[in-house]
Amino acid sequence: SYPSILADWLERQGIDAAVVELSGSVEIAPRLGTADLICDLVSSGATLAANQLKPVELVMESEAVLAGAVREPADARAALLAMLLRRMDGVLKLRDSKLLMFRAEQD
Repeated sequence: SYPSILADWLERQGIDAAVVELSGSVEIAPRLGTADLICDLVSSGATLAANQLKPVELVMESEAVLAGAVREPADARAALLAMLLRRMDGVLKLRDSKLLMFRAEQD
């Protein structure tokens, strides 16, 4: 998915390999015989595991950030932005939580 980053990394490692850009679900490429290895963003590793793949080497560590203008947005946009930020905050706070439901008799 990231041919330039991978090509630079391979060169720094002294590895001579052809980099082919694929789009879509690159995780199935090794099973289809289209690729020996893939380079992709990995968060939990669940998709890799689901496709019988495992990380071989870390190419790069990265992070994504949400950035906004320093000035306050117009009223309508401010309300939408506030709602988005509340939702994202809720997801982050509940990420490691579990919901347990059970039925208990009153007696």
